[in-house]
Amino acid sequence: MLVVALVYAGHLLFAANRNDLSVAFSAAWLLALPLLLSQAWARKSLDRTPLAWVGGCFGLVLLAGVLSLTPAFEPHPAWSLVPGAIATVTIDPYSTWLELFKLLGLAAAFLAGASFGGDDDRAKQLIQGVLIAGLAYGLWAFFNFETSRTLLFGQPRQLDPSRLAGSLSSANIAATLFGALVVLNVADLMRRLE
Repeated sequence: MLVVALVYAGHLLFAANRNDLSVAFSAAWLLALPLLLSQAWARKSLDRTPLAWVGGCFGLVLLAGVLSLTPAFEPHPAWSLVPGAIATVTIDPYSTWLELFKLLGLAAAFLAGASFGGDDDRAKQLIQGVLIAGLAYGLWAFFNFETSRTLLFGQPRQLDPSRLAGSLSSANIAATLFGALVVLNVADLMRRLE
């Protein structure tokens, strides 16, 4: 339920697409990961999951990000306009650190999902939780859309109020989420019918 709660809390808070929210959710995923991985079934699941290639590629991405914060390679030409600054590849070190932290949060969410995916019973439980929470979110989004198209959480919507967006930043993103939930529901229904 912790994983489902984190996923849908992110949806409710505008898909966590603001820096403050994305950092908070990255921290939440990183804090939740030890709790999730402390379960015996999670450790057993990860032992059976081939993560070496994924981990290696992810490590290379992180390494590239960290190296862009150093003067190890050709610095960005904009640094020549800033006297006394340490010239780095990245033009915005703060944003680079922020994105690296968000990538670590994404890795934590990935590892949580991988631990569930390695155990059929836990994966079924997770999918059921996602589907039930998705139904609740979809009903809330539709009800909110029909009752107050111009407001979201009491604040004026920044979006086109004629399109259902839930709490997401775009109706297109909401359509993708709801479409994915439909596919998951159909797959679950087919599995049950078999």
